[in-house]
Amino acid sequence: MIDGTLNKLLRHLRENGFKNTAIVIFKNIRFLIRHLLETRFDRKFRIDTAGSIALEDLVIDSHNKSRGVYYEPTPPSVFRYLLSRLNIDHREFEFIDFGCGKGRVVVLATLYPFKKITGIEFSSDLAKAARRNIVTSDVRFRQCANVEILCMDASQFSIPNSKAVLYFYNPFDAVIMETILLNIEMSFRRSPTEKIIIYYNPQNEVVFRKFSFLKKIASAKHVLDFSSPRLSGFSIYKTIN
Repeated sequence: MIDGTLNKLLRHLRENGFKNTAIVIFKNIRFLIRHLLETRFDRKFRIDTAGSIALEDLVIDSHNKSRGVYYEPTPPSVFRYLLSRLNIDHREFEFIDFGCGKGRVVVLATLYPFKKITGIEFSSDLAKAARRNIVTSDVRFRQCANVEILCMDASQFSIPNSKAVLYFYNPFDAVIMETILLNIEMSFRRSPTEKIIIYYNPQNEVVFRKFSFLKKIASAKHVLDFSSPRLSGFSIYKTIN
């Protein structure tokens, strides 16, 4: 097996050169490290959240199916890093994950003492998996037990009037993102309680320019993490009067 791998490597080196071969080696090392970290995390918390799933392989009862993005969970260390950028008393805030998938971020959020945690997912397959993971996850780590998974189109979700951290891991296109920002703005105008938006891998951040009630308070182009399939950036916004 080792000889076969070495021969493939030498052939790739001859045909593609040192630079391209080094890139392939690095990608494969990252994949192995990612797989190890993902498996270890799921095993530690007694859940099943690793891997990726295409939308066409899921049951989705929504006319916005084509505007969604395939399932891929947030790396745990990235989530912890993003939460560390918030200077808040978690006990005063709800946490809402838009496009929660199998519920990894929801499980991670239970490690913080939020008032309530809500996961929103429009795939019934993924919503069932998320609920199952909440039930099976190790309760010894939890600081919040008030957890709910809603199977619904995120654009139809009613934004709470309470303080809230709203989490997005590039779950849908710019049209849906803008619709949800409009919902957040209407909620904020009704009741100007603090909202914080975490947008990881902000592919459609351009729509935020339309909303003057939001101020960017932190951002980065890349977050280095070997358990992530790519080096994605983030932006964090806060409501302003």
